Amino acid sequence: MAWRGGGACVTGVQHERSGTAGQDFCAVFDGAPGALIFLVADGAGSMPHGGDGAALCGEVAQEFWRDHVLSPNNYKAVFSQFMDQLQGRLDGAAETLGVARESLASTCLLAVCQGEAVYTMQVGDGRIIWRQQGADTYNTFKKADSEFVNETAFVTDKSPPLRLQYMRKVGFLALMTDGLEPVSIHQEHQHPHAPFFRPFDDFLQARPGRIKIEGIVQDFLKSPRLREKCSDDVTLLIGGDDG
Repeated sequence: MAWRGGGACVTGVQHERSGTAGQDFCAVFDGAPGALIFLVADGAGSMPHGGDGAALCGEVAQEFWRDHVLSPNNYKAVFSQFMDQLQGRLDGAAETLGVARESLASTCLLAVCQGEAVYTMQVGDGRIIWRQQGADTYNTFKKADSEFVNETAFVTDKSPPLRLQYMRKVGFLALMTDGLEPVSIHQEHQHPHAPFFRPFDDFLQARPGRIKIEGIVQDFLKSPRLREKCSDDVTLLIGGDDG
């Protein structure tokens, strides 16, 4: 079984109009042997260095996951180790910039795909979407399931809540920032909108390479039709298991 995937970040209309940089970050990269890592981070728009915090999530992840393999018995502890390392680096960056750590506030969505196993971590908003192999429905966590319904957690928080999940035999996976929720999530029931994800799911069945995946996703995120409906930065990663 082999995972493949890719995606893109596109600066939102709001940032383009104000002449400011986008604050999303995404990456798909190889981890420890046999693992493919997906990461999406959304820097807090209210913080001056939110984009730097998002980029640092990616930098630390690419270093950390080269040497760590997850199992059903250790994944919670290892994700906690990753957060400890990330927060240590955030403290160092904040000291270098002469700002409080909160100035680098960012969300973080992470998926570690190892053969039949998929381990996910979520801090803050955004969405992780998945479909089990052989199933037709797409799944996600409902916001209402969180203990912190009316708050957005960030990796810079003192003890951010980690939403952790271990799954097997996942056929399709997507990670996205909340800028895409208006077109991808049924707002009333908080269910994934299948017509949004199905074309990407079908596209991956042809086993395209990462460059082609990135191009398709970027073209979609830059399309005038989407930008009319989503003014925030938008980020989408998609992945599939060839198994």
